[in-house]
Amino acid sequence: YTFFIIKSIKTNSVPIKTSSKLVTINNISKEQSQGNSQTLAIILHVFYFDIFITIMEKIEQIDSDYILYISTYSPIFDDVCEFIRSKKANAIIVCYENVGRDIYPFTQIMQYVKENDHKYLIKIHTKKSPHRLSRGSEWRERMLADLLNQDNIDMFIRCMKKYPIGMVGPS
Repeated sequence: YTFFIIKSIKTNSVPIKTSSKLVTINNISKEQSQGNSQTLAIILHVFYFDIFITIMEKIEQIDSDYILYISTYSPIFDDVCEFIRSKKANAIIVCYENVGRDIYPFTQIMQYVKENDHKYLIKIHTKKSPHRLSRGSEWRERMLADLLNQDNIDMFIRCMKKYPIGMVGPS
């Protein structure tokens, strides 16, 4: 399971591999995201649509300014786009082949995040963890509760501004 908030760092840019589909929802303008490094980037890899709905319920409760960067794969791409449109969220949604689990899409979508110069990001994905039997859902819910609540987000950002912390994870 990979849920974390990190302080993004400047690195040399790697060219973005062309994806078959890219959608920007609610016309995120450069004025909204570029130059506003305090805007939180929430990177979400969607493989399981049902878990995506649950995660979005928690994300919608966040008071901080944020932009969603969503990666997904072809069979559910249109459903993800339609759901985000219904929520009136600001999002960039990219479709990739289902390779590398959530790591390949993460490395690719980070280029969009870096273009918009976000200092802070939360990286989550829809994982079911069937190997954990009945406790997989409990584990996911506990991690989401730790990372996607406003008090913890505020605390993480305050700590990262004060100390040279690169990554914070759920308890």
